[in-house]
Amino acid sequence: MKMRMAALCATAMLGASAQANVLANAGFEDTDLMGNPDTYGAAGWTPFDSVFTVDGSGLNTGVLDGSQALKMFGFGGVFQDFAASEGQEWNGGVFMLNDSSDLMGAGQVAAVNIEWLDAGGNQISFISNGTFTGADAPVDEWVQKTITGFAPAGTATARLVLITGNFADGPGGGAPHFDNAFFEVVPAPGSAALFAMGGLVASRRRRS
Repeated sequence: MKMRMAALCATAMLGASAQANVLANAGFEDTDLMGNPDTYGAAGWTPFDSVFTVDGSGLNTGVLDGSQALKMFGFGGVFQDFAASEGQEWNGGVFMLNDSSDLMGAGQVAAVNIEWLDAGGNQISFISNGTFTGADAPVDEWVQKTITGFAPAGTATARLVLITGNFADGPGGGAPHFDNAFFEVVPAPGSAALFAMGGLVASRRRRS
């Protein structure tokens, strides 16, 4: 009986700790058909500053998976927002490409950020993984960049941001590609065990 309970507990903990990608249109397969055909965006994502496109043409490396990828240039970017609370751990990431058909300048940066916002929509702080630069990024090779962080006090919203811009030393320009993004909240420590124990208690009550 004890061995069976331990096995059930372990199974329940594995199920409760599973993380889910909360992003809409994470692979940029759905196109936002509003606007100029040259600047079609990706449904579910909010653009800012400069334009970006969904681009499935050109080199075979231009798309990692599916038929489309996100392409942005200048000081462009996109984001999605999710309800969050203090202390939560969030993981995010995306694959990036320095496409030889439109190479990034040495100072052009492609980054994945997490921004923490308060209930009024004001930024509390942000973290960035912006190490993908035109100066050192491989050409025509998809590279995954990931990021993780804990929501600070006052957090009401976690925002995943994909961005490019001339943020480093050297000239800007070029258009990095992005594909297969993810964003997930990590279950709080102990929640899996509580979930498992709750299921065991309910099962024992039914049997009695």
